Amino acid sequence: MGELTCSSTRVGGVIQTTAKGSYTFQNVAYQVDLTANIDHFFESSFGGSHTITDSRLSGTITAAQFLLAVSERVRFEIVVQSGQTASSTEDWIAHKLTLGTDTFDWVDVKKQKSFREGLPSRVDEYWQAQGAIRKNQAPFGTYKKVSQIVSGLGVQVKFVVELPNETIELESWNVFPR
Repeated sequence: MGELTCSSTRVGGVIQTTAKGSYTFQNVAYQVDLTANIDHFFESSFGGSHTITDSRLSGTITAAQFLLAVSERVRFEIVVQSGQTASSTEDWIAHKLTLGTDTFDWVDVKKQKSFREGLPSRVDEYWQAQGAIRKNQAPFGTYKKVSQIVSGLGVQVKFVVELPNETIELESWNVFPR
């Protein structure tokens, strides 16, 4: 099973969380050394509030023939004014994965989306999924936003990764006509 130790500290608006130690999954022993730094901002005034959470996850997960160098940032922002909400999320990914003799690099990967009143908004102007995965420095996968009309549902928007032999759906949202 191993022993994985998790801890968290907070100083002002900054939270640091760590996970360190060993973990066994399906008879494979992994060594984990991850740190999340979360910067939290909040202010409120008459009838409204503004919150920003900026999280950065970094570190490594290793095992025999396996090394994942994690590098990810997620920024979430929400504004509430007179009972109405608007929010956005941006996600930057720059992982590096070594499996045996193959190395995979996430290059310029970014996903972003926005919402008003909890529903997808500005899908054509703001929403995006972009960037690439490279295998041994050669093109291997591409992040994309794809949209399709679904009868009776409006438009379905998906964030996907297109690989040589498959497409992996990361997120899916139904956008209803307002």
